[in-house]
Amino acid sequence: MKEKLPGLFNGEIRVPTQEQVRNLVYLEAVIKENMRLTPSTGFIARECMKDTTLVDGTFIKKGQTIMVSSYCNGRNKKSWGEDALKFKPERMINPETGKLRVFSPFKFSAFGSGQHVCIGQRFAMMQLKMTLAALFSKFDIKTVEDPWDITYEFSIGIPVKGPLEVEVTPLASTSV
Repeated sequence: MKEKLPGLFNGEIRVPTQEQVRNLVYLEAVIKENMRLTPSTGFIARECMKDTTLVDGTFIKKGQTIMVSSYCNGRNKKSWGEDALKFKPERMINPETGKLRVFSPFKFSAFGSGQHVCIGQRFAMMQLKMTLAALFSKFDIKTVEDPWDITYEFSIGIPVKGPLEVEVTPLASTSV
C-alpha cells in the first residue's frame, strides 16, 4: 500500500479515492482470502426446483432444501489445493498479470452465486478497501491472540466466539 498510495502514509491523503483504491490489488486479495477462510455466512441454503441427480449419483427431489457449507467450501483441498488451510492472499492474484483472479462463484462463494448473488458485492468490496486502506495507513492493528487460535460460533453467520481483542498502535510517520 505504501508504494501504491504514498500520500496516505505522509498525510497528503486522508481518504483514498475510488480510483486509488481500485489499484490496491494485494489489499483486495487479502480481503478475499480472509473471506474464503472465514466467510460471513456459515452456509447457503437453496430449494431444489426440479428432480435432480448430482454428479456423484445423489438424487435430490424437487422441493427439497439443500445446503452448502461456505466454511467447508473455502477450505476444500480439491478446489484450493493442498495448502487450502493456509492464509495465502497470493492465490487470489494471477502471477503472470498481477491482476486478481476471477473464480467461479461456486468455488469462491463469499457473495453467493446465481440469481441469489449479493447485488452489493462491488460496493461492499470498495467500502472495505477504502476503510482498511485508511486504517492501515494510520495504525498497526494486531490481534492479541494468535489468529489461528481464534474460534467461531457456527450459525447463519460465523461470528468470533467471545471478544476479539486487538492492539492498535499509531504508525510513527502519521499524526492521528
